Amino acid sequence: MRYNTFLVDMPSAHVTLVTLNHPEARNAFNTEMAQELVNLFEAARLSPNASRAIVLTGAGDKAFCAGGDLKERRGMADDHWQRQHLVSERTARAIAFCPAPVIGAINGAAFGGGCEIMVANTLGYANPAQVRALMSRVVTEVAPLPVAAHFHDTRGLGLANVVATLEPGIRLFGASLAGLGGCPFAPGARGNINTEDCAFVLESMGLSTGIDLDALYRFRARLDDWLPDEDLRGATFGAGRPKTFRFAAA
Repeated sequence: MRYNTFLVDMPSAHVTLVTLNHPEARNAFNTEMAQELVNLFEAARLSPNASRAIVLTGAGDKAFCAGGDLKERRGMADDHWQRQHLVSERTARAIAFCPAPVIGAINGAAFGGGCEIMVANTLGYANPAQVRALMSRVVTEVAPLPVAAHFHDTRGLGLANVVATLEPGIRLFGASLAGLGGCPFAPGARGNINTEDCAFVLESMGLSTGIDLDALYRFRARLDDWLPDEDLRGATFGAGRPKTFRFAAA
């Protein structure tokens, strides 16, 4: 199969060489490249004996990969970069679960930036006014990079802080089912914001998450048996969706 964003060769038996082929942009990582890498590495999972090793390198002598393609990101609508984020995550999983070892042949600079910036409030100190002010500055300073937020609910301000970030344009949040989690270097920092409650809040405010809340609640119910000793939290799981609730339009 031919690809537009990289070259595939077999320099010797059972060794596949993948060369990122966008040297004029220092092999910057864009949506098309992410999707093509997904196709390549998922195909490798279906044919685990085809290669004993996959070598990943970059064309040119300046950079292995310059990170995310900022020219593509500039002016990108929220729904577009959210789709790109999902494809990028899928790319990482496809490479991580490849049955053959994946070896990076780094020929030049390798930049890890350019995908997104996540701002974390691990200790749970921040209040909504502080969050709104800080995130507004961050979004302005790092544009066109997308910004994500990660809140812990240590003092009950997690979801209020989520709402505070909506005005600056944040649409990506770290959360965990039943509010599980914590932080090994932040004693007393309780779990992350609750996925079920966060999705409910966003949907009820007219922001589509693509999450089937009823299916999520059914899955959440199974945690009681799987993790009987954990402190499982959340409001909407027990209360359910109100009769007046309507999902946001996709």
